[in-house]
Amino acid sequence: LSDNKGLDWNLLGVPNSSGGEEFTEIVLSPAFDEDRTIFFGGKYWSDDGGDHWHVLKALRYGPTWNANSCAWSRPDAIAFHPHYAHEVAAERRRSMMLATKNKVWVSDDGGAAGFRRLGLPPAIEEELAKDASHKCPMLATLGAATYLATPSLAVFASPDFGETWSAVLPPGTRAGEATQLLVDRTTENALLVVTLDRVYRLTP
Repeated sequence: LSDNKGLDWNLLGVPNSSGGEEFTEIVLSPAFDEDRTIFFGGKYWSDDGGDHWHVLKALRYGPTWNANSCAWSRPDAIAFHPHYAHEVAAERRRSMMLATKNKVWVSDDGGAAGFRRLGLPPAIEEELAKDASHKCPMLATLGAATYLATPSLAVFASPDFGETWSAVLPPGTRAGEATQLLVDRTTENALLVVTLDRVYRLTP
């Protein structure tokens, strides 16, 4: 981990896994410079830059709630509230989403107290139930909205961080299987939907 734009590097200590999983994905909080928060493998989080680690928990669910965490190796399995790092402290919302197999979870405090399962509308549930090589909802935050892509290549948008959803790329619009959802960093006003053999640029 580097605190000075790569001039110097420190070894990032990571937690030991008790289940033999291969965790590879490290996601930094959008407010990392301030809160020093890191998420590792969709199962652990640190609020001191990786010196100490805590297990992500769920509210009213057992310890295996995220046994099928998509964030083990997918950066698009975690999305942060559009106001997570708002410059005005009173406007900040430390909310985040985490994807597991066919499910999405939400935390209102950056994962500290725990996650609750997010109720998804039938249209999204139906798409996630379709056959695919993976079962991970793909998440991204762009502007004031949060987006969810299904492996069946449907994309939905939420203006209120998961309370309501509407289709921006309806099911059946294109053929193929979505494998990744990214924000187009060249303009930051579009999404990139990656399939097995193509990349679609979506401007909501």
